[in-house]
Amino acid sequence: MSLLSLPENVTSNRNAVRMNRISTMLVVVTLSVGASSFNVNAAADNSQLKALDEAWCSRRELDREAQSERRASLDKWRHAHGYFRKQERDSYTFFPDEHLAKLSQSGDLLALDAQYQRLSKEGLSDKMPQAEALLLRAAANGSTQALLSLGNLAEVSTAGTIESLQGKQNALKFYLTAWRRGDFYGARKVDALVESLGERLTVEDVRKLEADSNELYFSLSEIRRELNLEPFDNSHSKSVLNKFSRDVAAASLSSRLDLFDLKEDLPSSPCVVSSIAALKKTH
Repeated sequence: MSLLSLPENVTSNRNAVRMNRISTMLVVVTLSVGASSFNVNAAADNSQLKALDEAWCSRRELDREAQSERRASLDKWRHAHGYFRKQERDSYTFFPDEHLAKLSQSGDLLALDAQYQRLSKEGLSDKMPQAEALLLRAAANGSTQALLSLGNLAEVSTAGTIESLQGKQNALKFYLTAWRRGDFYGARKVDALVESLGERLTVEDVRKLEADSNELYFSLSEIRRELNLEPFDNSHSKSVLNKFSRDVAAASLSSRLDLFDLKEDLPSSPCVVSSIAALKKTH
């Protein structure tokens, strides 16, 4: 056998190795091309995402920076209106009563919320005046969540008694004030309570409730002035209004809310209009 020739089995093995190498190279090239295609597609998708100042309704339409700005805007609204997440509330759990009281005096809504939660756990049956005072102080400092809690107290404290109707009407006063402050949860509560009252709620009742709500609003505004605080800010950022667009649409379509002058002041936006059209299709 010539020194330059190789056995057939060795040649076959070398050919197989060569083919494996070529196949591997083809796989790598294919994967690279695929990755490039994917990156191009991802870039194309990302190019369609929007900044916060562009037209959008869903957060899924926003790029990362805009989503972060949206979240910050929503958090600012939540905190200014007394809405806190569990982990935020937990951060005040271990503060002693004296420390919470000091923070509350400075207008710390989370501290006022923590004080109210402690009272609630102890039972409010014999502590209603303290609970209402805490909630009213929180409301004067901007909390619309406190106004909703006051309404809930008015309902619960008279449930099953002959004063139940009066309790619900008192609750409406607080819910209306929260709505006036730009909290659409308030509008939702008004809608639900008006439905439950039915014909027991007269036009005369509504006019009195609106007058009582106005009086409460101005009373809270006067407390703010005495505390050297700015007037209530009842406006909505684009992020907040877009988040609540479905609630605003539902309020706009509710015939029950036609009773109230506040309905005329409901805000509008392209997202609210879209939500109204969507809700009409489902009803």
